[in-house]
Amino acid sequence: MFIADILYTVNSKYYVYETGIGPFYITEQLDHFFIFFEDKNLGIFDSASQAAKALASGITFSLFGPQLGELDTSTFGIPPYLWEWEFRPDD
Repeated sequence: MFIADILYTVNSKYYVYETGIGPFYITEQLDHFFIFFEDKNLGIFDSASQAAKALASGITFSLFGPQLGELDTSTFGIPPYLWEWEFRPDD
């Protein structure tokens, strides 16, 4: 399943933060919050706030494609506070 499928079929309310390598998403599903980047689930959290703080402090993951290797999210300037993210409510 692709990120667009998850965001638009499961829950159309989500947070997004654009970085130099692309957007990171926090979306709610089944009373939990998930972080996605390029269709990869980077973690599950009890709150959107907890997810944003985890990304800001650093989650390491592997990225395959044009950019190879491990990436650390603490190097992208992702803010730990949701008020700095863009919230996209139901349209």
